[in-house]
Amino acid sequence: MVTCQLSVIAELPGVAISVALVPPLCVMGIGLALGGNFSVGLLTTDNTTDNSSLVSCSFYRFLTNLLGIIISGSFVFLLKLID
Repeated sequence: MVTCQLSVIAELPGVAISVALVPPLCVMGIGLALGGNFSVGLLTTDNTTDNSSLVSCSFYRFLTNLLGIIISGSFVFLLKLID
């Protein structure tokens, strides 16, 4: 049986954003400020700087975290609808 309290539901989006989404975005900003370029591919054959890979990896981490939040949130609300 799944129970959800209103106070937990109201606080969950803020916690998810602050813990999972903000740090990769901050690292992306720092990498861009240090002169990194955003490259789409994880493996590139050209001479990219470390800041470019920092920005790319941070972006992929952000997307992974966002997808995880969406999937887990959908799963919780699906379980709530079943009850």
